[in-house]
Amino acid sequence: MFQYILRRIAISIITIFVIFTIVSLILYIIPGDPAYIILGDSATPETVAALRTSLGLDRPLFVQYYDRLKGFMRFDFGKSLYNNRSIGPELANRLGRTFELVITAMILSSLIGIPLGIWAASSTKFTDLLISAFSIIGLSLPSIVSGPIISFLLGVKWKIFPSSGFISSGTNLSGHLVFLAMPVLSLTFFTTGIITRMTRSCVLDNIRKDYARTASAKGLTKTQVLFKHVLKNSMIPIATLIGMRMGVMLAGTVITETLFNWPGLSSFLIDAAYRRDYPIIQAVVLTVAVVFVFLNLLVDLLLGVLDPQIKYN
Repeated sequence: MFQYILRRIAISIITIFVIFTIVSLILYIIPGDPAYIILGDSATPETVAALRTSLGLDRPLFVQYYDRLKGFMRFDFGKSLYNNRSIGPELANRLGRTFELVITAMILSSLIGIPLGIWAASSTKFTDLLISAFSIIGLSLPSIVSGPIISFLLGVKWKIFPSSGFISSGTNLSGHLVFLAMPVLSLTFFTTGIITRMTRSCVLDNIRKDYARTASAKGLTKTQVLFKHVLKNSMIPIATLIGMRMGVMLAGTVITETLFNWPGLSSFLIDAAYRRDYPIIQAVVLTVAVVFVFLNLLVDLLLGVLDPQIKYN
């Protein structure tokens, strides 16, 4: 297993390096000059040239690439081209806020989706039909659809929560949780539908297998068979799905953070892209890539815990 982890880490490092290189090339290919964006279109060519020199944008492409690669290897994300502030502290704050959304939404989706999937697979046809209809509705409501609906109903019409905004948990914890509620709900609907469908399918598939029938023949009750045997084997694909969905949600909170004015990683990336702030864009993309790769590795190791038959050779 140790050799497997080392091999996966090596592959992950190569993957991150390739992503860093591709992002660097794309950023320099797309049109737009950060110096003109900072100074405005009315700036003189001399002023623009002076700013480009001070920002290091006049250096050859491979020199800029090499300097930023060295910085990333030292976990030094450099400074913003726009305001000359260090990127690291702001990136850490933004990443924490996005993680708060993603982890809270995933926990809530799992707490709802897994029991509903088990209930649908082990209950009557009518209950199965109702839960399946609920999961299909959830699958039909990605955040781009559920977010505006939740914002209008809970924030504008019924005024249960503020429609948008952010308060730091260190300043006001209760206010922070109030502002957190609607973004989390908008992310929860779609993921709950996916987890419910996956849990139902896995439980139905395993409950019909020979080992489940043998356990029933030995005198175990339906509940014992379900929770001691069937659910354990069903959790392998469910855990894989949860890990993959966390990575997708981390990279896909753009609509949610923009709609609810949540200062997370996605809004940080959008602002940087608008200003052509290359160091911030590279830092955000690479951070998401590292987290996604880490989640994949974590899921692989978790599967070994859930299923001892898995051998890491």
